[in-house]
Amino acid sequence: MNEKLKVAIVGGGGVMGSGIGFLTVLNGLPTTLIDRTKDDAEVGIRRIEEYIEMSKGIQKLWLKMKKRSLMKLLRTSDDISIVNNSDVVIEAIPEKKELKKEVLRNISEYLPKDAILATNTSSIMVKTLSEGLRNPENFLGIHFFNPPVLMKLVEIIKTEDTSDHAIELARKFCKMLDRKIIEPKDTPGFVANRLFAALFKEAFNLYESGIATPKDIDTAAKFGLGHRLGPFKTMDLIGIDTGKDVIDSINEQSGEKMFEVPEVLKAMIRNGTLGMKTGKGFFDYKKQK
Repeated sequence: MNEKLKVAIVGGGGVMGSGIGFLTVLNGLPTTLIDRTKDDAEVGIRRIEEYIEMSKGIQKLWLKMKKRSLMKLLRTSDDISIVNNSDVVIEAIPEKKELKKEVLRNISEYLPKDAILATNTSSIMVKTLSEGLRNPENFLGIHFFNPPVLMKLVEIIKTEDTSDHAIELARKFCKMLDRKIIEPKDTPGFVANRLFAALFKEAFNLYESGIATPKDIDTAAKFGLGHRLGPFKTMDLIGIDTGKDVIDSINEQSGEKMFEVPEVLKAMIRNGTLGMKTGKGFFDYKKQK
């Protein structure tokens, strides 16, 4: 197989999809961003250009020098059948179980025999998403963390149907991206998000009881626990609504209330205060521009 694996990302116009796309082109892999419309997919290109501008120091200078060659590796499409020319196809649409199942079934109709289809779900059991797929042996989970270019961890999750070929290709792909791989069993939230849920639960207890501000709690998590961003900045990054979907999904599948969604989170969703994508969440990003 061609050493430069060809990658297609369905949901490539979104925050997570474009983040994965940025990571794949940085590592020299031809990448197609696919979304509902060509305009939606083009948003992914603009996000990747913004990621280059947001870089700092030597990395930013290097990226600017490489920008033209990097962008040549990217293309966009609104045609799902274009995955028939891919080695690795990643689904990175919102964390809605039935929507994911429908999109994955559509992708599987065009997937080449030797290619793999991976869901980037952060909370839904991979087996439940495999129902109705044409070749379930090609399917598995490859869970990147946001932002993918900074977060080195990747969780690879197989089902009882996943073939050895699919697992080996997934490992090869992640190693090409210089990621740190773990392979947990297929369980709601896997490993890292279960740990994060526990951290965020206590962070909210501290915040709602008035003991500390989101800024101070994030500072404690970053410099005391080695967390990359802190729980509140992370929630703003992934999206408040997406964070709630993850919590609800883990609770529903586990059959227990591991973490009750805080009322303040529900209120933020009602008010349309969804984090970085709306300019305001626990922090005000409009003021930072």
